[in-house]
Amino acid sequence: MSPAGPGRDTGEPGRDAGEPKSGWRRVREELAALDYRPSRRLGQNMMVDANLARAIVRDAGVGAGDEVLEIGAGCASLTLPLLAAGARVTAVEIDGRLLEVARERVAAAAGAGELSPEPHAVRWIHTDVLAGKQRLADEVCEALPKSGTWRVVSNLPYSVGGPVTALLAALPWPPESMTLLLQREMVERLVARPGTRDWGPLSVQVQASYRARQVRSVGPDLFWPRPRVDSAVVQLDLLPDRPQAPELACLGAWTRLLLGQRRKALGGLLGRQLGDRERAGELLEALGLENEARPGELSVADLLALARELGPPG
Repeated sequence: MSPAGPGRDTGEPGRDAGEPKSGWRRVREELAALDYRPSRRLGQNMMVDANLARAIVRDAGVGAGDEVLEIGAGCASLTLPLLAAGARVTAVEIDGRLLEVARERVAAAAGAGELSPEPHAVRWIHTDVLAGKQRLADEVCEALPKSGTWRVVSNLPYSVGGPVTALLAALPWPPESMTLLLQREMVERLVARPGTRDWGPLSVQVQASYRARQVRSVGPDLFWPRPRVDSAVVQLDLLPDRPQAPELACLGAWTRLLLGQRRKALGGLLGRQLGDRERAGELLEALGLENEARPGELSVADLLALARELGPPG
C-alpha cells in the first residue's frame, strides 16, 4: 500500500511547478483558448494534481516496458507519468479537443527532455470506449495485447466506471491488474463484502476474477471541474484461479437473478426458478447452503458453485 493509504488525499491542486512545458496552468490556458467546457454527461472531471497522478502510477506498480491501457486520457494527466515510468500506453479519449491537448502535452514533455522520445510509446485512440452498454468498442479490443500481461491505469469517467470495469474483468484475455480512480461510491461497491448494502452483481462479477482493495481516497479539490462527490483509487489484481469466460457468464446471469431478490429465501427462489422445490433443497444441501439463506449473504464461491451446478438459467 502506498504511504498515503486509504482516507488521505495526495498532493495539492496546482503544484505542478516542476513541469513548465506540460503543467496544468498551461493546459487551462489552452482549454480556455478552445472555449472548452467539460461535459457532465460524459463525466469529464480532469485530474489537476501531478503528485496524485504520479502516486497512482506508483500504486499500479507500472515499470519499463509494461503495456498499459488508459481510458479517458483527458489532458494526459496520467499519460505523462505512465510514459515517464517507461510504459507503452494505449490512451483512449472520446473528446477530440482533449485528445489534441494530450498529444501536445506529451510532445512538449518529450521535447523538454522529460520523456523518452520513443515514437511508439503511446498509441492514441479517438473513440468512445463503449459500443453500447454491453461491450467494449471494437477499436479498443483490437488494440489490446492478446498475449503476455497488460494493465489498466485510468481516471475513469464517472458516467461509465461501472460498465467499463465489469467488461474489462470479463475479457477472455483480462488485464493483470487494474488501478482505477473512480467515485468513492463505485469503489465501495467493488470492494464490498457479502451481506453488506453495497454487495451486488458488480461486486460479484469483479471479485470472481480480481482481488479488490481500496488504496487511496481523493478529495474533490484535485479535479477540474470539482465533482460533487469524493473519489477513491481501487486496486484490482487478477486471481490465479480465475474462472473461465463461460463460467463467468453463467455466474453473472445467476447473480443478477438472485441478487435482484436479495432478501427472499434462497430455497424458494431456486424452487420457483427450477420448477422443483425438492430438487432445489437437495442442491442447496449438497452445497452446504441453507434453504432460508438470503441471496445477498452468498459469497462469490457460493454463487459460483450454484452456477456450476445449475448451468445457465432457463
